[in-house]
Amino acid sequence: MIHQVIESFSDAAPSYLEHATIQAKAALWLSEYITQDPNLASLELGAGPGLFTKHLLPSAKNLTASDASVSMVELGKKHYPDVNWKVCDVREPLQGLWDNIYSCSMLQWIENPDSVFQNIRRILKKDGKLQCSLFIEGTLKEWISVAQASGPLTWRTSQTWRNSITQSGLTILKDRVIEETLFMPSALACLKSLHLVGAAPKRMYSPAALRERMKDYDRLYRTSRGVPVTWVCYQFVAVNA
Repeated sequence: MIHQVIESFSDAAPSYLEHATIQAKAALWLSEYITQDPNLASLELGAGPGLFTKHLLPSAKNLTASDASVSMVELGKKHYPDVNWKVCDVREPLQGLWDNIYSCSMLQWIENPDSVFQNIRRILKKDGKLQCSLFIEGTLKEWISVAQASGPLTWRTSQTWRNSITQSGLTILKDRVIEETLFMPSALACLKSLHLVGAAPKRMYSPAALRERMKDYDRLYRTSRGVPVTWVCYQFVAVNA
């Protein structure tokens, strides 16, 4: 599954920034948590083309941004050439000891959170911080209700994420849940937008079945503003105490 996800985001790299509305909001929200000495060594995981990276600059002078997608890394280099960019899978993060590790709108895709957080803790310095934003259960609830399926990934609750973080040995300093509803012109526009940011890595229905579910979405949820698309974001700061 993870290889499909990487491939999907690679294919979407050229259109990502234009359609990543909620991801841009999540990056802005997470930026409120940034507190760091600019000289400390910082690593960003799943940086994509740099939506959150820009919030780390210029305060993070010693920053390495990484992503599993070569295409995303190439775009990131183009937008932020002064940052050290690396191709890196979050399951095998860059070795070394980091003062700060960041990740925005990526960790919901990982299949084994316990293992990933344990690996992250190993490369965090003592008292180093992990600062993240990810999407959780409740996201895309309108589509899930008509599709009768969770989509390409399993949405976890905020408590499930808290358990994985603390079981890895990290201590949560602060966290919060933010819910945001966007409106799209139609169900078709919603699904196209998901595809253009890479968030639809596998085909779940035949074209005919998909059309029927989009009709249901429009019929059940259409308002004067369009159709609602709900996103629920979990953000946290944890420390390697």
